[in-house]
Amino acid sequence: MTRRILFIVLITAAAAINVHAAGMKLIYYHATGRIESRTFGDSLIDATTVGSGDVLDMHGGRTVPVIIADPNPVLYTYKWEDLTFTDNTDYAAIKAFAEAIKGLGDALNRQNAKSASLIGPNADILTFEDAITNLADYTTRMNSIAAQTCGSTQDIANAKADVKTWKLETIEKLVNAEYEKDHKTRLEAFKKSQPLAEEVRLALDEETDIRNMLAAAKSFSTNVNAVNEPKQLGTVPYDMSKNPTVHITIELVKGFADVAAKCARPTGKQDIPLQPFFPVHFSMEPGMVYSFVKAPTFSAKKQADGTLKIDQTDSDYRKQTIAAMLTLTPAKWNEEPTFGRGFQIGISPVKDQIGFFAGGWLRLADLVSLGAGFAWQQVPRLDKGLKIGDVVASPDEVKTTPEFKGGAYIGVTIKLPSAKK
Repeated sequence: MTRRILFIVLITAAAAINVHAAGMKLIYYHATGRIESRTFGDSLIDATTVGSGDVLDMHGGRTVPVIIADPNPVLYTYKWEDLTFTDNTDYAAIKAFAEAIKGLGDALNRQNAKSASLIGPNADILTFEDAITNLADYTTRMNSIAAQTCGSTQDIANAKADVKTWKLETIEKLVNAEYEKDHKTRLEAFKKSQPLAEEVRLALDEETDIRNMLAAAKSFSTNVNAVNEPKQLGTVPYDMSKNPTVHITIELVKGFADVAAKCARPTGKQDIPLQPFFPVHFSMEPGMVYSFVKAPTFSAKKQADGTLKIDQTDSDYRKQTIAAMLTLTPAKWNEEPTFGRGFQIGISPVKDQIGFFAGGWLRLADLVSLGAGFAWQQVPRLDKGLKIGDVVASPDEVKTTPEFKGGAYIGVTIKLPSAKK
């Protein structure tokens, strides 16, 4: 029964999410710290900034990709950290309501079963010496190009156009050819004359330096071309019961730390809190309900001739009862903290007085809510075969069975402290 009620409430809430059923993506702008949630069709859903304390809603019930819109891998590294989760209060309220009526089903069953480069175009690279000269030139220009990646859109286009003129593939072929030939020559010399060992070592050190320089130039060129190109850092799984927080660590690239410092983009750990989107917010609150459902009382009344007849001696209201109330507040109605409105459904699991309640409520000062609506509650009725006026041998023969009757109710609920979402 508990699972069934939880399922029904969740399905009812989920039915209103179809506006964003196609899913969403989360976009982080490093330069400004702005975070946007957008549909895959690129329509804006919501936006905030890192550190604002605002929580973005996750729509669509699907895995959410997290994308950095304007990365600058020349100056910064971006590390995707593990997600952390907290319990979602809306889901927890629904679950608590379901738990409150755990066993109720059994009870009822018992009753009733780019621009030009800085120094111009590269000269033709024809020899190994040409390759090394150009490679050294590229290395000396990295700082100024890195600074451009922190500038305007045109500056970034200029930086990308510059590195596109670098003939790194040609240089790599010449370096490989040179050292493949050189290795054979030096190896033969090494075999013939042991004292040449130091010369061989120095030559290998030179090769290592050149290859490291080439690798750095290739990596730098790749990173420049990736500036402001959106990059997916990871994904966030959708779980209706959990509020995930995305953690991204941004650090300065050591070789360009001075340049990056002038860029003044955020660094360190960036936390982006999320929560599943609920079109209706839920809270579980205890309530005192006054039920106007009439509940008759049956007894054996002694007649003048001494016989006992079944009589209805009273038909009073069910009156006060304790209930577990699940309040439902549409998201668009949840903006005013001192006065609000919404709907409520409730259950009173008192034996033989089980009641269901559904109505509306008004909230006062975010502490107390006044509600009213329709009640459907158990009251006694005579067992089958018995009716008022029947003669019985003893009061024990007056048997009743609970049945549901409808009526109005009024109630008061008290808001319980809850974790801030």
